[in-house]
Amino acid sequence: MNVPKSFKTALDKQKKQEEKEQLQDITEEQEDKKQRKLFRQNESSKRGEKIEICKKLFEWKDEFLKSEEGARIFHKSSKNLWVFGGTWAHEPRECGQGCWARIYFNPKNIEYWAGYKWMGGGPKFNFKKPEEMTKLNYKFLKNFLTEIENEKIFDRILKLNTD
Repeated sequence: MNVPKSFKTALDKQKKQEEKEQLQDITEEQEDKKQRKLFRQNESSKRGEKIEICKKLFEWKDEFLKSEEGARIFHKSSKNLWVFGGTWAHEPRECGQGCWARIYFNPKNIEYWAGYKWMGGGPKFNFKKPEEMTKLNYKFLKNFLTEIENEKIFDRILKLNTD
């Protein structure tokens, strides 16, 4: 069979493009692994600080829910009081627009729930001890504590839990 040269050229061009894309995928995967490793190393180096932050978060949760105002708004909620949110904290890299994460308080634990856009929630973690909560990334935890320290958390809680 006589196959036109243009057909052979097009197939060769297609093959080269596929090889280029495969190489790019491999490079991106290697870079992603490298970034994840660096992230884990960085998070591990901050473990002590993360534990201290989480202890403060748990202490504040207990104090807030025992306060008259905290108890009042908690009883309006359905088992969990939504208090903080941001982008994913359980993954090493930010996922961009559409990713969300929430922190809920209840008397027994702190709950983390993540999701993507309009889809249902993804991973959900119930932290009963501060040390368990250190699986969340440092930046998220630090931002949460900063909101508590500068008292912006109260405006957020009202906004998130007012009908």
